[in-house]
Amino acid sequence: MSLSDIYEQLGCIVLAAGRGGEAVSHLQRSLIMRRQLHNQQGEASSLRHLAIAYLTLGHLGVAFRDEWQSLLIYQRLGVLSRQRMINMLRELLTWAVGRRQWRK
Repeated sequence: MSLSDIYEQLGCIVLAAGRGGEAVSHLQRSLIMRRQLHNQQGEASSLRHLAIAYLTLGHLGVAFRDEWQSLLIYQRLGVLSRQRMINMLRELLTWAVGRRQWRK
């Protein structure tokens, strides 16, 4: 496990605990490291989790920008299936409306 992975996991843990601002800090560190390493799949993952963290803080524009960038990277890498895109958008929407369940 790399240091960027640790920062992303830590960001996800504090996000789940309701500490969005702290999560953004950890996730941004992860994103910077992954960009420096040219780890595009990791970059997309960090962006995806940043989008959720920004949603919890009420920064909708930034959240959807980061989610869109994540989708574009996954598409460019050829790993964005229809189901993966649906799952990502469902997760984002779930966080946007208070983590309630969406129909499958």
